[in-house]
Amino acid sequence: MRVPAHDWLRGEHDRLVHTRHRYSRQEVNAKLRAAGFAVTQLSWANTVLFPPAVAKRLLERVRGDSSGAEPDLWQPPAAINTALESAVAVEAALIPRGVPLPFGLSILAVARAV
Repeated sequence: MRVPAHDWLRGEHDRLVHTRHRYSRQEVNAKLRAAGFAVTQLSWANTVLFPPAVAKRLLERVRGDSSGAEPDLWQPPAAINTALESAVAVEAALIPRGVPLPFGLSILAVARAV
């Protein structure tokens, strides 16, 4: 399961793409356990995109007017997109090996029914 993280990051993007909730790691863990699952892995994801996303959200709050905001769904130039794809691929290789990522925009949970 992959869900958006950090409710304090809620912004215009969330409204435009209909994000209902952003989760904490503790909340995901508790909800899965309460539903009868054993959590086998809980990790951050989208670590590389975290710093620019935080900067963008803070800038939106400083400006105060987000009525003209666009969702963060544009495609960057090819070279930047390739670098981002590579970074996400590295994360995708590290997470299953149990390498802890220090922070992220998303929470990735792997669980099994008990």
